[in-house]
Order: sequence, then C-alpha cells, then structure tokens
Amino acid sequence: MTGWLIVRTKVHPILVTLGVMSIVEGTSIWLTRGEVVSGLPALYGHIGNASLLQIPLAFLAFLAVAAIVHVVLQHTAFGISIRMIGSNALATRYSAVNVDRVTIRIYALSGFLCFCAACLMLARYNSASAAYAKSYLLVTVLAAVLGGVDPNGGFGRVTGLVLAMIMLQLIATGFNLLGFSDYLTLAIWGLVLIGVACAQSLVKKRR
Repeated sequence: MTGWLIVRTKVHPILVTLGVMSIVEGTSIWLTRGEVVSGLPALYGHIGNASLLQIPLAFLAFLAVAAIVHVVLQHTAFGISIRMIGSNALATRYSAVNVDRVTIRIYALSGFLCFCAACLMLARYNSASAAYAKSYLLVTVLAAVLGGVDPNGGFGRVTGLVLAMIMLQLIATGFNLLGFSDYLTLAIWGLVLIGVACAQSLVKKRR
C-alpha cells in the first residue's frame, strides 16, 4: 500500500511511510484499547526463545535473512535495479528499468520482512502491543547510517549493516550493565546519529 501511494502520487517516501505508520499504530491502539495482548500458545513462545547449539534461534534467523538479502542485492537483477534507482532514478528509467514496479516490490519486501520480525517479537515476548517497537525506529536508522548505507540511496552493503547492529547491541548491553536509563540511552543514540550524519557530510565535501 505504501509503495503504491508513493509511486502514484509522487509524495516523498518518508511522509507516506510516517503517515501509514501513524494510521496502523493508532488503529492498533484503538482496537486493543492500549492494552497488551497476551495468552498465546505456550509452544509459540517456546519457539521464540529456543536455542540451537547455545545460539538463540532469533539470532540465527537474523543471520539467515541478512544472507538472503545480501545475495539478492549483490547477485540478482532485482538487487542491481534497487541500487540503480537509489543512485539515479531518472537514469534508471531511461535504462529500460520499470522503476515503479521495482519500487512497489521493494516496499512489499520491506513489509514482509517487518511482518516476519513482528512474528518473531510476538514469539519472544509471548504478547503483543502497539508500543513494543517504538524504540527500535531510531536504532534502525542509526544502524543503517553506521553500516555505511547512504541516506540518499544507491550505496550500502548488508555486511556493514550486520556489523553495525552487532556493535549497537554490544553498546546497549554495556549501557544496561552501567545502569543507564532507557531514555538516556535513546538520547545518546540520537546524538550518535547526528554526529555520524555530520561526519559523512564533511567527508563528502572534502572529497
């Protein structure tokens, strides 16, 4: 739905994404009356917290999805089209690539991966709430920027994103051991994001 709106109305993707997110979040809170939904089957919760060779299945699923996305982006025509569109959409359109179709597929794939992440989170917490993933929005953007993904599109690798996610998880664990407040941690993430964005801008200007 988001991809279709962006392609047809030519509205900036960020605006449409935030608008749809607000609609879905508001509807979810209204339907659940702001309460946590629980009472899931015990087997479902057991799967979400299971381990294989002392490695959590959630982490293994993350690595598997990252590997698949890496292969798609680096070794398929669809992945090459994604990078071309991010670099220069107009030139890509003149290169006989259906930009609208690829854009819709990108948002469909993103929505599917979000659904998989939601199912995994549901299994790990054995409950659901519209407010569970709010704190992940900033961390997601921060991980992408730290992983070398260009905010303007066209450049970035999955391996850099994976390393950034691991680094942020280690830092978050350290903050918890030091007794930092969750709100202070969120503020630090924001400062780091601004700092990294400014550093990338200065590097581009010097080049």
